[in-house]
Amino acid sequence: NLQLIPILEDCGSDRTSMRAAISRLLENGLRHEIQVQREAMERPQTFRKWVRDNNSGVEERIKYGHVRYLAGIPRSLEEQLNLLLDAGFDPQRLQFLKDLAWKAYTQKCEVLKNKLNIAVGRSTYAYMVVDFTGTLEPDEVHVHFSNSFTDEVSGFSETLLDGMDILVARCPAHYISDIQRVKAVWKRELKSMKDVIVFSSKGNFPLAKKLSGGDYDGDTAWICFEPAIVSEFVNADIPECPDLVKLGHIEQDKTKYSDMFVENTDPVPGFLQYCFEFNLRANLLGIC
Repeated sequence: NLQLIPILEDCGSDRTSMRAAISRLLENGLRHEIQVQREAMERPQTFRKWVRDNNSGVEERIKYGHVRYLAGIPRSLEEQLNLLLDAGFDPQRLQFLKDLAWKAYTQKCEVLKNKLNIAVGRSTYAYMVVDFTGTLEPDEVHVHFSNSFTDEVSGFSETLLDGMDILVARCPAHYISDIQRVKAVWKRELKSMKDVIVFSSKGNFPLAKKLSGGDYDGDTAWICFEPAIVSEFVNADIPECPDLVKLGHIEQDKTKYSDMFVENTDPVPGFLQYCFEFNLRANLLGIC
C-alpha cells in the first residue's frame, strides 16, 4: 500500500538500502508477471485463463448488461482478447492478438505507476486476535497457516512462521509507529489458531493499539516476512498524539439520550432527527 512506503523508508536503518529493496521487489514482481504471461501465450486456452484472471471485463458487462461493440469488435481491450481467443486464434501466430496482449500488460503497468501497489510475495493480511492463554511474551506473535504459504517468485513455502522477525501494520497508516517489527514464534498451545495473527496480551501497551489504534473487533493486519525489508527496518516510538478537541480543531458533542427527555416525553423522533442531521453532514476526513 502506498501509505506504507514512506514509513518503511523513514524507519529504514539505511534509506537507500530500503528503497533499493522495495525497488527490487517491484522489478522481480514485474519480471515474474511477464514470464507468466509469456508462458500463458503458448496456448490459446491458457492465455484465455490469464485474461480472465487479470481483467475479466465482468464489471463492464454488469454495468451495461451486455458487451459493447464499436466497428465490429468489442470496445474494451479485455473483451477483444476474449472474442479472438474464443474464436480459436493463436496469440503466437496472430500479430494483432499479440499486439493486444502487449497493450493489456502496458495498461497494468500504468495502473501500477499511478497507484504504486507493489506486490510483496512474502506478505499477507490476517485478522488480529489476542492470546487469552498468556503464552506469548511482549512483542511476540503467532502465525500458522492452514495450507502451505507459497511465494512463486522467491520459492518460499511454509505452513508457519517461527523464529523470525516480521513486520505488522494496519491501514490507514500515517505515524512512523504504525508499522512494528516483532518476533514470530510458534507455540503448541496456540496451534489450533490458524490463518490469523495472534498478539500477546502481556506488556505495558497493546501491540494492536500501536497499529493505528487497532483492536480485536475484526481489524486485519498486514504481515510482511520479506527478509530484504524486515532486516532494514527499525522500530520507532509512538509519537504524542495531539488533542484536537483541546486545540480547538474539532468539537466533541456530549449530548446523551437521556438529555432528550427534558424537552419531550417521547425522545425517539428527536433522537432520529438528531441522527439524520449528524450523518448528513459533510465528511471532512479525507480533507484532513
